[in-house]
Amino acid sequence: TDIDLRAPLEVKTSKGTFKLRLPNGADLAAGARGNTAGESSTAILSRVLVFEEGEEPLSREDYTKDLNFGVRKELFNALLEVEAGPDMGEVDTQCATCGEDMPIAFDWVSLLLG
Repeated sequence: TDIDLRAPLEVKTSKGTFKLRLPNGADLAAGARGNTAGESSTAILSRVLVFEEGEEPLSREDYTKDLNFGVRKELFNALLEVEAGPDMGEVDTQCATCGEDMPIAFDWVSLLLG
């Protein structure tokens, strides 16, 4: 399924619909500073929740903490379900020397070993 990585993800939960943007490296780093899984997920969710203009809470972290565990779990699971990133397989590219089109294998091994 194609997904627009720039558009907020709409997640319907038992307590209403929330909008989330996909986490970036800074969001994940903030989550890594948590001492528990709950602290980590709260840090990430508080950063990726998208609010309409004028509806931004005074404290994003307090707002996130006030959501019940079930809703936070639904939101976090929705983020985990998004399969963003490249598809593994064959990719068409051009030779840097001659400009000729050529397919290359694109898989995790070739990414790790170059």
